[in-house]
Amino acid sequence: MWPFSGGPFTDMLTHHVTRMSAAMGVRFPARVTAGGGLYLEYDGRDVPDVGTVVADYEEGCQLVVTATTLSGYPIEDVIRGRLGAIKFVKGGFHLFRDDPTRGASFPARMEQAPEPASFESVEPPRNDTEALWENFLECVRAKRQSTFSPPDLGAVAVTTAAMAVQSYRTGKALFWDREKRAVTTADSTWAERWEKRSKQGAKPNQVFGWSGGDGGVVQPPPHQSLAGPWLNGKDPAV
Repeated sequence: MWPFSGGPFTDMLTHHVTRMSAAMGVRFPARVTAGGGLYLEYDGRDVPDVGTVVADYEEGCQLVVTATTLSGYPIEDVIRGRLGAIKFVKGGFHLFRDDPTRGASFPARMEQAPEPASFESVEPPRNDTEALWENFLECVRAKRQSTFSPPDLGAVAVTTAAMAVQSYRTGKALFWDREKRAVTTADSTWAERWEKRSKQGAKPNQVFGWSGGDGGVVQPPPHQSLAGPWLNGKDPAV
């Protein structure tokens, strides 16, 4: 089986799914697709040496996890939002402010790391695995279900990984049916629903407890009045 039955990609995917789900308050993705392949390391394995998973959520956010055994160059561990970004670093995380009007908040290329607006310190455990087990055993003794990694987060990570496996193997994007708790083949309705909402000027979805602003009231700039087809010989800009 590929890929998530063992190996570093399994660990990284479940780690990132769990982290984002806990940090942002989302759970099961609505749409998952996976790509990659065995591009260099031909030794009889069936685990890709390059793999990428894209998970889309009804709340209006997306998770992208990519990994490779062919390069050691790191990729930022970051949550990007409309009003700012959170970058996970050793000992805490950096907070970056962003400009909703999409001004020149950040350079077009990352020649150098941008300066964070602030740094939030988090005391890391001496040993992550030991801390998880101690917390689990403490919750067992106290008969509490509120562990660091509760069953609902585990189910989310495993479901996302299983959908990614199926997507990679079949070459199809997949939907998660919340009502039936089942996987189905994705179709054009995903893009159509978002495009319909845009054309209607509807309000965007929000992750519970978060606010990214009301993107539904975005107005086109004046120069866009020049766009559009001529109708009955009439200039659309007039």
